[in-house]
Amino acid sequence: MLNEILPGLALTLIVEIIIVGLIYYPSSPSRREYIFTFFVFNLLIYFVSGLLRDVQLTLGFGFGLLAVFSTLRYRTEQVPVREMTYLFISITIPFMNTLFMATRMTFPELITVNAIIVAAVLVLEQKWLIP
Repeated sequence: MLNEILPGLALTLIVEIIIVGLIYYPSSPSRREYIFTFFVFNLLIYFVSGLLRDVQLTLGFGFGLLAVFSTLRYRTEQVPVREMTYLFISITIPFMNTLFMATRMTFPELITVNAIIVAAVLVLEQKWLIP
């Protein structure tokens, strides 16, 4: 089981470090308090969904969890849209990276999908970054 979880965990952490540490933080150093939240959500969701991979779950379960987490926006202090977007990314990446264990997706394909997401975030952040 550990040899199935570790590659996805490594990929999840690498992608999170790139997105949060190298894309988000340099453009928002005054919002450091969100970095902890991004990483903790990322890790917890990866491990919970990884441990539940053998349980017969549907895609609706994943969307249900996303809906629960998205309601946090309405129950907590006002979080800016940009930070909510990064939180959504931090929630989605681990779901996606644990799905490869239960699907026919290969690890190189998963790396490609993650690279596309990182590239899209980087391009969009650089293009619309307010100076």
